[in-house]
Amino acid sequence: MPSRRSALPALIVTGVYVAAVAVAVVVATATGDLAPLWRLTIMRDPDAGETGSDVPIAALTAVPWAWALWQVLRGPLETAPRDEEEPRVRRARFSLYAAAATTLLLHPIPTPWPGWAEVISALSMWAVVVLIHPVLVRPVLRPRLKGAELIRSAGALGFGGTTVVALLDLTGLPDIGLLYLVIAVATLAWTVLVLRAQRDDDGRWRPGTVAYGIAALVTPWLGLLVPAVLAMSGTPVESGWTLIGGVGALAGALQVVWLARSGHDLAAPVSRPVPVTG
Repeated sequence: MPSRRSALPALIVTGVYVAAVAVAVVVATATGDLAPLWRLTIMRDPDAGETGSDVPIAALTAVPWAWALWQVLRGPLETAPRDEEEPRVRRARFSLYAAAATTLLLHPIPTPWPGWAEVISALSMWAVVVLIHPVLVRPVLRPRLKGAELIRSAGALGFGGTTVVALLDLTGLPDIGLLYLVIAVATLAWTVLVLRAQRDDDGRWRPGTVAYGIAALVTPWLGLLVPAVLAMSGTPVESGWTLIGGVGALAGALQVVWLARSGHDLAAPVSRPVPVTG
């Protein structure tokens, strides 16, 4: 059976994280100091209304982060010989790993992110947009327009717009309100189209990778539903901040897993050449 070369280091790092969370849970339970646990799991400082009753939710949030660390660090299951790996595949893998690492490292920064963090995140995903394009299949989504070209256009608009917004924030210039809607729609379209391309390319990406991508796409909407559910039940929204933060952390962890697994899947040798998309 094939094995992952980085499995032991990944297990050690993940184990250290789990141990740190366990210590933080003990500290939160014994002393009421929630800050260490919140910073390790929900990735922010606790709000004034959050108490020890929220500790189980915060502790559970460590599960997707531990899984994300394991998925990122364990490496691909199979790796093609370096002299047989196409340069475009190698570049796509590097961009996916860089974006996964960027998301993992920037997530602990308190929201809303400062402009420089937004710029780094947007640029890392911009690289994915450009470099994953040549290794995607070409589903025909509309007459005279190749699917891969539509994917690249949506990604350029979405993450290019995010970069513009972040630069406006850094320079202190006023934001363009309509641009936020354009960015959201373009980013959503890019993600959906990439997932469709991954699903349709049977010999390249594993079904589990696509499933993680779909989960990462859907999960943020659950966070938007939490305040509505609390309001309908008559519960103060402030009491749900921990749950909302946990959903946000779950979405971030799923995004990291999808990016990393996409890179891992590209490393595997294939029995047919990667389709050229221009």
